[in-house]
Amino acid sequence: MPATAEEPQEPLGAELAEEIRQAQAGAASMPEELLEGAGGLVRQVALWITASALYPQPELALATSVALAATLYGRRFASETNARTQFYIAGLAGSGSGKDHSRKCALRLLNEAGASRLIGPGDFASGTAIRKLVGEQPCSLALLDELGDLIQGVTSSKAPSHVRQIAKTLKEVESAAGSVLPPMSYASDERGQSTIVDPHLVIYGTTTPGSLTAGLGSAQMHDGFLNRWLLVRGRDGVRRRLRPEGPTDPPEYLVDEVKRHLAVGAPSGNLAKLTQQSKPRPVPQAKEVSQRLVDLDGQVKDSATSEAYLATWARFPFMASKLALVRAVSRNPGSPEIELEDLAWGESFARWSTSVLWYRSEE
Repeated sequence: MPATAEEPQEPLGAELAEEIRQAQAGAASMPEELLEGAGGLVRQVALWITASALYPQPELALATSVALAATLYGRRFASETNARTQFYIAGLAGSGSGKDHSRKCALRLLNEAGASRLIGPGDFASGTAIRKLVGEQPCSLALLDELGDLIQGVTSSKAPSHVRQIAKTLKEVESAAGSVLPPMSYASDERGQSTIVDPHLVIYGTTTPGSLTAGLGSAQMHDGFLNRWLLVRGRDGVRRRLRPEGPTDPPEYLVDEVKRHLAVGAPSGNLAKLTQQSKPRPVPQAKEVSQRLVDLDGQVKDSATSEAYLATWARFPFMASKLALVRAVSRNPGSPEIELEDLAWGESFARWSTSVLWYRSEE
């Protein structure tokens, strides 16, 4: 039987069990070391987003900066195990709490840095539309508002088939990162007939916790859709500042830094024609990192006492490894290496996020 909200299972030990209890009490906040220890470009972007806000949301600023960096490094860097910096991230905060600010900052920063080609759509109409997007724009960042409404729609058995197809296609695109998205067969025309090499779609969307919970259920956990998302819980009851504490326009140093990261590892040739070939730079990792990932995988499987638990936590080590890759490149894009401190940061982020997902799915 799955754990109840009153009696949480204790995945990966007592420390995580306490985090889950805090989430159940509604008091969970992102571990402080994530905000302080992000490092590199990720930290710089998060600090600017937070400083420029009337309603500061450091957790959502960090989630947005991870999404932005993950997009910059898309199809350019890969771990030794071919993990990529592809993420679906949901930022959760109440109405009127300033959750829209970080999305707007990401759009402005990419535009100012001359990287508007990486800006994806603000909504998805169908699975076919998503395939068309990654075929024409293989690396992009989709910044979505009212993400909860989308999740409710795509996971509802009553939704039209073209809407329910969105969840299936997003799973396929995520699984194809670092690989190939095969064509689909249609009876009437040639939609979706092309093979797409190394699609890299990053999503950062915002919603209220209640809207997200309405789209959660055991079926959605078991079908592998919701456990592909990083959930980041923002702050409720944030008071408005008299004025922002930092510049509202992207500062020049930050624009230059984004340009620098975008240039490192960039393939030669016309960037607009990178739909059929991707040769990412391999990022080495310390032996201790490899062993820790093996240990995490074993701990998850050894502590699984229900299908619901395993469905929620199975991807936790993989998420941790991808976050470690983002941090390593963010710190040193010219010569990145995944060190144990990168994985420790990624593990803490993924563990906290998954504990939020586990709690929300049990509501």
